[in-house]
This record gives sequence, C-alpha cells and structure tokens, in this order.
Amino acid sequence: MGFEPPQRLVRALGEMYGDGAAAEWLDRLPTLTEQAIDAAGPDLSVERAAAPAGAAPWCSWCGGPTGPRPR
Repeated sequence: MGFEPPQRLVRALGEMYGDGAAAEWLDRLPTLTEQAIDAAGPDLSVERAAAPAGAAPWCSWCGGPTGPRPR
C-alpha cells in the first residue's frame, strides 16, 4: 500500500509534537496500518486513503465481504 500523508496532517503533527516525533510516527504509520489490516483478517483490503478535512485524522476506504467502507 502506498502512503503519502496529507500535508495538513504533517504540519499539524509537527506543530503539536515537534517535527522529529511527527516524522518518526509518520514513518511508522504504513507499518502500523498494515498490521491493523492483517489483524482484521483476510476479508479486509484497503481500497484507498482518504484525505481528511481536519488537521490530524487519517482514514482509509476498506473493502470486505459487504463492499467498501471508511475505516
């Protein structure tokens, strides 16, 4: 899964926690996301990331037996 964090998220995390801590967390985010997907089971797949309207959240559209839905 490719991941490009929204710039608003990068900026907000840097302002809130400092650029170093934000960069460290953002570097881990793809791995954390993959772990969450794997833990959800084989029926879940990530369709695409959704750019948030707010400053800090990040969400992704996922697909499963009942079709795509935000997670």
